Amino acid sequence: MKFFSKKSRFLLLLSIFTLIVYTVFLFWFGNITGNPGLFAWHPEFNAIFIVLICLVVLPVLSLVFLLFAAAKARCVKGAKIFAWIADLLCVLVALGFVGYCVICGHYVPSNPARLNNPLNLENPPSLTHIAVSSDPHWHADEANAEARSEIISRVGRSDYDAFFCLGDISDFGSTAGCYEDPVKELNAGLKDMPVLGVLGNHDALINGRWAFQDYFNGNPKADLNYTFTSGKVHFIVLNLLWGDEEFTPKEREWLVKQLSAIPKDETCVVMSHCFYVSSGYYEPETDRIWYDNPSMMANLCPIFEEYGVDLVLSGHNHLMEVLEKNGVTYAIIGAMGGKPDPIEVVSPYSKWLQPSTFGWMDITFEDGLIFMEFMDQSGKSLLTYTVSAR
Repeated sequence: MKFFSKKSRFLLLLSIFTLIVYTVFLFWFGNITGNPGLFAWHPEFNAIFIVLICLVVLPVLSLVFLLFAAAKARCVKGAKIFAWIADLLCVLVALGFVGYCVICGHYVPSNPARLNNPLNLENPPSLTHIAVSSDPHWHADEANAEARSEIISRVGRSDYDAFFCLGDISDFGSTAGCYEDPVKELNAGLKDMPVLGVLGNHDALINGRWAFQDYFNGNPKADLNYTFTSGKVHFIVLNLLWGDEEFTPKEREWLVKQLSAIPKDETCVVMSHCFYVSSGYYEPETDRIWYDNPSMMANLCPIFEEYGVDLVLSGHNHLMEVLEKNGVTYAIIGAMGGKPDPIEVVSPYSKWLQPSTFGWMDITFEDGLIFMEFMDQSGKSLLTYTVSAR
């Protein structure tokens, strides 16, 4: 039959190959760090993914048309033309997205800025006195650059052992050179103070985790879930950007293993970008609640409670807050310059709440106690709070 020429057989194989490759691309794209949460929390981005999924129909139809033409010897030319167009479109779309993600995610300028002193996770210094803040959102139009700079300056003039920033350092993590200004300003303000940067959802946008890890941890492939210990204080960092969308059974097993190994009489601090319990607001555009996260409370909080976590630090919401739930203390410090979030709902677990104020948290570890002090951008003390290791 005329249809089964070499060219026609090639088209059949190409359509099958395109379908396989495009399906793999969709799986990869949907699971890039940060994307599961992005698609879950923002319908406008979810719509893009739905359109990409719908394109699967094109190679499927090309196969159907080619097989129909082979069986009936009808519309042979039209089937071949459709197959070429459908397969080419899917390949171009896949290559375009992959290329964009790779180029943006691996962007490294010719003379990149580097932190003067990234925190050495394998052999950390004494961390008895640290400063913590989150969500500076460099380059965001609505971020308060003056407050951010003042916080950095005051932290840098204090005697802290290290500064921790819990994410959203950039407003859009894959923008070329987005970490140049943050690194330069941190270097100038903090001098040789060790710095720990935790990946945030804005940092991860469009595969931005590679550039973030390169700038702040010196290795694009650095783990996003990790632990480090200073004396009798154990720190665990979890890759929770929007919620628990990327908290897999494997990561759950890893977390339980880490917590199980910590002696009961020693201090355990868990850090992540996303909050677990928090006051906040309802966002009608996405039909999402930005307060007490039900899935985080169901899947993470019981683990913290069972294994005696003492303090959980996070950002994501742009406010300062202390909360307590079933013996675990939670502190939110998303106050490094990002636009303050409105407060429409106060969490039933809230013990203290300070919205619309920029600042950082001063933490001292001493003899099984955690002394927390919330500071505003001018260095004024807002609250002192003590947590006892259980």
